[in-house]
This record gives sequence, C-alpha cells and structure tokens, in this order.
Amino acid sequence: MPDSELRKLGEETAIEIADIAIDQLLDDELIKELPLIGWGVKAARVTGMIRDRLFLRKVVSFVHGLQTPNAKRQEFRDKMAGDPKLRKKVGEVLLVHLDHLNDLDKPAYTARIYDAMLAGYIDFGQFRKLIDAIDLAYIQDLHGLANGTDLDKGEMASLVRTGLVD
Repeated sequence: MPDSELRKLGEETAIEIADIAIDQLLDDELIKELPLIGWGVKAARVTGMIRDRLFLRKVVSFVHGLQTPNAKRQEFRDKMAGDPKLRKKVGEVLLVHLDHLNDLDKPAYTARIYDAMLAGYIDFGQFRKLIDAIDLAYIQDLHGLANGTDLDKGEMASLVRTGLVD
C-alpha cells in the first residue's frame, strides 16, 4: 500500500476514534451528530495547503528579485562553506522571515537586502535588522521609500518604528 494511502487510512482511523471518544463524552444527541473532528482535520489540511502555496509564492518572489551576479553569489557560498554555523543561521533566518511576511511584495525587498549582503555592502547583523524593518513596514510605505517618492508625515511616522527613517 503506498504511503499516501496509508496516511489517508491513518487520518480516517484517527478521525473515527476521536469521534467515538467525543460521543462518549457528550450527552447531547444533536452535538454528537456533528462531524466536528472530520471538519477540523479537513480545515487544517486546507489551511496547510494555502499556507504552503503562499510560502512558495514568497520564495519564488524572493528568488526572482535576486540580482547579484553569479560570481558574487559563488563568493558568498564559498564564505558560507567555511562557516557552517553561519550558513545554517542565514538560511534559518531567511526562511523564517519569508514565512512571516504579511505581503507578497515584501520578498522582493528582502531580495534586495540579501543582494547587498552577498555583495559585501552589509554584514549579517545589518541584514537581520533590515529584513526586520521590511517585516514591520507597511508595503505602501516601502514602495514610496524605494521609489524615492516624497513621503508625507503619516508615512514617515509609520516608517520611524521600522528604523528605516529617523
């Protein structure tokens, strides 16, 4: 039996067992008739699928936003190969950051900051501060800042909390 069939059979069995347990705990016949556990599992599965697709879109947006020449990327890879702890930390920080972003345009800004680190313009500590600022900022304010648009007092005030402006 393929793994997917075994997994589905296991989920169905768990649902049935949980439904039986709930039936034993509840006295109200109407409540017992609701397939609560089945709905919960299905909702969790759908939620997971949506989250996975959104994360994938963020990763794709990040990768498409990278503009560092291959030679610079290779230099950075070589540097990371010499420091496995740093390589692991950079990867973890980047993945957690991308997963946490609340807008699908923000990974492109993260890519710009990552490019700056690859090129040696900023270090890993500065990279972390800047990606945290991207996470905190409203996307319209980031667009205005990146495009050199004159920002009004409200936009400037919202960017102050990010550390991107004083």
